[in-house]
Amino acid sequence: MYSDALGAMLEGNYRYVSVYRDTTQFEWGRKDTSPWLNQFLDHIALPTNDPWSIAQLIGCSLLDLWDGKGEGALCAAYAAFMLEALSERLGEDGALKMLD
Repeated sequence: MYSDALGAMLEGNYRYVSVYRDTTQFEWGRKDTSPWLNQFLDHIALPTNDPWSIAQLIGCSLLDLWDGKGEGALCAAYAAFMLEALSERLGEDGALKMLD
């Protein structure tokens, strides 16, 4: 596993990005006009990404959005949006594998 990660870095397939959850949620709120959100989605859909890390990133956002109001409607809407956005980029099977 270590050698795979090192190989990806040496091949130039490795990119480090730090994501601030408040920015992600703010941009999701303006999803129809946010170029940042599209770049973010393109980045997390890269095939070189670790699926567990992407699932954790999205899961943490879901937990942040869960407020118990409206039976978690905001959280459910974000989950549906992320699944649809990743499905557009990876296909449905690829998106489900990424979020498994």
